[in-house]
Amino acid sequence: MELRGGIILQHNCIYPRWQVMDLVKLIYQNEFGPGHYISDSEASLERLRAEIKGLPQNEEGPLFVDLGNGFGRLHLDAARGKLSVETINRLFILSAKKTHRKYAGFRVQTRSSKGALRGRAAAICSR
Repeated sequence: MELRGGIILQHNCIYPRWQVMDLVKLIYQNEFGPGHYISDSEASLERLRAEIKGLPQNEEGPLFVDLGNGFGRLHLDAARGKLSVETINRLFILSAKKTHRKYAGFRVQTRSSKGALRGRAAAICSR
């Protein structure tokens, strides 16, 4: 599934200062999910604990943002106190097992999304 319209518009609204590298990260996560990040479930759990511990307290943002292709970004600062770190890690691992995409799709999406940031000022965001 290509990133078109809705997901890119949603990101324009949530992250009004995003840059080209953020769009590339979105395309990568849409295509591959978190599979590149999981090598060992215990190591993943420890990295997650360390990341959560270092986060500032901020529960104002969305809990979940759709990335397309059945993937989403869980905002750890918003999830703190709502989901256990073990549950978050398990969701992360299960999502990583779902990944079966190819680099060819990543290249196609990167090329087809070139102008996505250029039109972001015209995006209408309702909050």
